[in-house]
This record gives sequence, structure tokens and C-alpha cells, in this order.
Amino acid sequence: IYLHYHLPHKTKETDNIVKKLVSDTQPDLIVITGDSVFGPTNMTYTKHVAKLMDRLQTPWTIVYGNHDDEGKADKYWMGNVYENAKYSLYSNGPCNIGGTGNYAVNLTKDGQPFYSVIMMDSNRVTQYKGNEEYGSFTPSQVTWYSWLCDGLKANGYDKSMMFFHIPFPEYLDAYEYWENSGFDENLGIGEKREGVCSATYNPGMFTRIKEKASTTHVFVGHDHVN
Repeated sequence: IYLHYHLPHKTKETDNIVKKLVSDTQPDLIVITGDSVFGPTNMTYTKHVAKLMDRLQTPWTIVYGNHDDEGKADKYWMGNVYENAKYSLYSNGPCNIGGTGNYAVNLTKDGQPFYSVIMMDSNRVTQYKGNEEYGSFTPSQVTWYSWLCDGLKANGYDKSMMFFHIPFPEYLDAYEYWENSGFDENLGIGEKREGVCSATYNPGMFTRIKEKASTTHVFVGHDHVN
């Protein structure tokens, strides 16, 4: 889910939508895929999100989008709030690879390693050939992902899924391939109701995912109606 908390007159309505969604689906884990808050009130709404999620009494975690840190609070400050929430599994992660909130949540089944949920910060903006674009991963984040996958496999976590905010360019490649197939349902299903808003710059995360052959699913939150 993505929430975009910033308008006081919409706060209660958004709260109720979240509560109903959780009540209807009874999830084991809630993942917020970025842009939970934005604007000058991001400090206030960061605290609001943490309290709201904890009231649901369900484990939850979060990544950052391109709007979260546009107000008074930076991502590290926000992360401290999320880290201290009772039901939160969030971690600020390493501070030297790019972004904030690169971390993994390891899931077990019957007491044994099952799946790792890799959470990453796709960053707010990228400077590329003199232009400012939507965010993308840094080369150091791609390297960190490789290191993480190796460590997870060594500890019995052969499979993982990833959550971040801004899609990498291969999302558009995949859509065009599906479109050229005549929208073959054996290849994919879904709806594309707005453009794929990714950066032109491509650090090679999707290529690395294929090379490591452990991440089976990727989820993003940036393109709201796709």
C-alpha cells in the first residue's frame, strides 16, 4: 500500500481505508511501498503512520518513496520513529551504500528458513547526463544486494522477494514485450493506466537479480494505477 498522508481533512478517511483493508485481508505482514507521507507535515505524519500501523497489531514494514523526505524530517529521522514502533520490522540499514532503509526481513515456516523479504530505497532523484530524473539504485546498492543474497543463501534462505518504490526501466520492457504478444495471459496480467515513471539511468539491478537467481518477485509502489 502507499498512503500519501499530508492533508488533515483526508487523514481519517485514509485511516479507515487502511483499517478496512487489513480487516478484510487479515495479512501476516503489511508492506508500505513508499510515499507514506510528504510535504511540510512529514514529521507529524510519520508519527501518525507508526501509531496507526501499531494499532493494527500486525507486523509491518516500510520503504521510502520520492516524496517521504520532502518536509522537515529526513529519512534517517523517520526511520528512528519506525524502528521504535512496536510491530515494525523496519531497519535504517547501512548508511554508506545509498539511500536509507536497505534491509531484509527473514521469514520462517515450521521453524525453518522460508523466504527473505528484501526492502530497498530506490532514492528520490538521480542526476544523469546533466538532468534530474526519478530515483534509481546506486551501484553500491546493487553490490550490497549481491552480498546480501550470498549471505541469505548461506543461512538457508534460497528465495527472496523485493519491495521498493520506483520501478527500474525493465518494467517498461516487460510491458512492451507483453503488448507485442497480444497481451498473452500466459505471459502476464494487469493494467497499465499511466506511464512507467523510472529513471533513464540503469545501474543493472534487474540484471543482477537474474544473475543471483534467488529473488522471485518484485513489488513497487510509484506508478499508482498500474
